[in-house]
Amino acid sequence: MKKILELKKWVGERAEQIIGWDELEKKIKAGQKIKIKYGADPSKPDLHLGHAVELRVMRKFQDLLDAEVQFLIGDFTGRIGDPSGKSKARQVLDQTEVKANALSYAAAVFRILDSDKTSIWANGTKLPFVKDCQGGWWDEMKLNDFLSLLTLVTHAKLIDRDMFQERIKNGQEIYMHEMMYPILQGYDSVMMESDLTIVGTDQLFNELMGRFFQEKFDQIPQAIITVPLLLGTDGHEKMSKSLGNYIGLEDKPSQMYGKAMSIPDELIVGWAKLATDLDYKLLAKELDQGSNPRDIKARVASDIVRLYYNEDEAEIAATEFNRVFSRNEEPEEMLEIKFLSGQSINLLDCLTDHKLVASKTDGRRMIEQGAVKIDGDKILDVNYSFVPVDKSVLRVGKRRWARFVL
Repeated sequence: MKKILELKKWVGERAEQIIGWDELEKKIKAGQKIKIKYGADPSKPDLHLGHAVELRVMRKFQDLLDAEVQFLIGDFTGRIGDPSGKSKARQVLDQTEVKANALSYAAAVFRILDSDKTSIWANGTKLPFVKDCQGGWWDEMKLNDFLSLLTLVTHAKLIDRDMFQERIKNGQEIYMHEMMYPILQGYDSVMMESDLTIVGTDQLFNELMGRFFQEKFDQIPQAIITVPLLLGTDGHEKMSKSLGNYIGLEDKPSQMYGKAMSIPDELIVGWAKLATDLDYKLLAKELDQGSNPRDIKARVASDIVRLYYNEDEAEIAATEFNRVFSRNEEPEEMLEIKFLSGQSINLLDCLTDHKLVASKTDGRRMIEQGAVKIDGDKILDVNYSFVPVDKSVLRVGKRRWARFVL
C-alpha cells in the first residue's frame, strides 16, 4: 500500500492527465503484474530526452511494482505514419529504415528501462533481429477480420481528431490510411492485453481508442497517463530531432551537458521535474530567493549526464564546459574528420554526413545565421566548398566542434 501511495504521488506531480487509475489500483492491490504498453514509432533513429519523460515514469513502475514494460516497435504502424500533430501525410517507411531505427531504439531504451522487466514486441512481422520478439498480428490478420474490426468504429469518431479538423478547415487532404492509424494503435492494446500506457499528450486520442477496443473485446480498459511534452533547448518547440533542439540519449556527456546549459532560464524547473531526479520544488524555491539561474542550470545539466552515464562523467563534462565556454578555449577532445590531401569538401554535406547538424535544412539555417566557423572565420555561403588544412577546426554553434586531420 505504501508503494502505491508513493507511486501515485510521484506520478501525480509529473502527469498531465491520469485516466482509469482506480481500475489500475484494483489490479495492483489484487497482486496482478501490471503490463505497460510502450509503442515506439520507428520513424527516426534516435531517442531523446523528450521520449525519456515517458520512459522514466515506466521505470518508476518497474522499480516499485515490478511492472512489465511491453516495448512495442511499431514496424507495421510505422510504415503508415502517425498523423498526430501533422498538417500533412507522413512519408511511409520501408523495412530497411524500420530495422535500422528499431535497432537504435533498442540500444537507447535500456539506458532507462530495466531490461529484465521489459519484453520486446512488434505489431507487424516478429522482428528476426531481436531475440524473443513477441507479436506480429497485423501481417497475419485476414482482410475480412480487419473489416469486421472497422465495423466497430464510426467515421464521426475518427474525423473528430483536432488535426483532421484543422486540415478540413484549411482545405487539406486526409488520406484513408491516416484514419486507420488510431484503429491500429488502439487494437494493439487488445492484442497486448495492456493494463497501462504512458504517453505524451499528443497520443491521448490514439490510446483512448485502445480503451474503446478493449471494452469491445471484454477487457478491462487500460489506464492512461499522459505526460507533458518536453520543450526543446530552444524553449519554443517540443523537443524534436528534425528541429535540432534535442538532447539524444546516445549523445556524449559533453554534448548533453552543453546542450542542457543552453536552455532558457524559464525552462530550468520544468526540465528538473521531467528530466532529472533533482528536487524541482527546492530548485524553484532557490530561484525565487535569488540564486543565480546559471548555477541551478548547471546542477540540472550535471544530473542529466549522471543519469545516462555516471557522476564522474558529469564532473568531467562540467569542467570541460567551464574551460571551453567560460575561458573561450577549444575543447581538448573533438570529432576528427579525416580527408585526403587536396580533397575539396562541400561544407553542407560535411555537416550532415558527420551529424554536426540534424538535417540539411538545419545546416543551411546554421550557416546563414553565421553559426558555422572554420578556424574562427564565419562561413555564410550555403554552397561553400573548400580544401581543408590539416588540424583546421570546424565549429558549429556553441557546442559542436570537429578537427580536420590527414
